[in-house]
Parts: sequence; structure tokens; C-alpha cells
Amino acid sequence: MRAWLRRAGRGLLPDGTTLLWSVAEGRSGRRLRSLTVDQGETIVLDLLLEVDARGWFSRLELTGPSGMLTLHPEPAGTRVEGNVVTRSGVRPISLPWSAAHELRVAGSPIPEIAAARVRAPGQSSIHVVVVDLDFLPISRQVLVGEGSVGPAADARGLPILSESEEWALEE
Repeated sequence: MRAWLRRAGRGLLPDGTTLLWSVAEGRSGRRLRSLTVDQGETIVLDLLLEVDARGWFSRLELTGPSGMLTLHPEPAGTRVEGNVVTRSGVRPISLPWSAAHELRVAGSPIPEIAAARVRAPGQSSIHVVVVDLDFLPISRQVLVGEGSVGPAADARGLPILSESEEWALEE
């Protein structure tokens, strides 16, 4: 049995914002957390992404100036559902979903990096659910790499960032 991946780090995204991240791997999959901070040290996005043991997206939670978002695939796997809570109320979310879909979040490369680990080789176009910084998710088809928000990942599935540092989560 291999050891679980349990790392944290920080670095700069291409737009100059700082990404703080952590990955905690276990029997049920990976929990990825990130915090995107702008150059003025204002938190832009707080993200929690869970993927199951196969690497498939199972839960997303976002917090930012626009509010809070929760999103998860339904058990049948045909829809992704959740809600957005803002100062003006609650907005339900329900969009088409399948094993061929990927998740993308403006301001964080973490969901895209996680999805790339399970993408079918040679795939040229993909269906994505894109969540913007106003937490308005849309479903569309894109070319692989189109609309990419960030860096590549290393062989462990961790972001490759400029001016980066990395640490063990525990000793």
C-alpha cells in the first residue's frame, strides 16, 4: 500500500494572485482546499473540493464576496445540484451532468487539475460546468485547454506555481 498524499503549499497564479492549497488523501478519495488571495491581500475565493477514490468530483463548496455555493452530483449521475446563498436569498442550481463532464471554477485551477487526472486520453472536447466569481454556474462544451484558468500539475496532481513553496501537512 502506498502512503497517502498529504501536502500543502502556496504560489502565484499567472494573474499574480496567490494560491494557498492543501491536499489530504485517504480511503474515500481526496479533499482539496484552496484560498485565492489578490495582490491587496483580499480573499477572492475559498474552495473545498472532494473527489472520490476514483478521482471523480463528489462535492464542491465555495465562499467569496458573492456568497456561498454548494454543488454535488446527484446519485444517478445525470445532474449536478446545489445552491448559492447570497445577501438577496437562495438560488437553487440544477444542471446536466455525466461522467464525461468536468468542473471549472473561475479564480482557482484546483477543480481543473483534479479533473485532468481522470480525463480520457486523447479527448479533444469536454462538457464543463463553469462557476464564475459571481457563483453563476453554466454548462457548455469546450475544447480541452480552452478557458483554462491556471497552471499545469505535477505527477502527483499538485499545482505547479511560480514562487512556490510546499510542506507536509503532518510530520
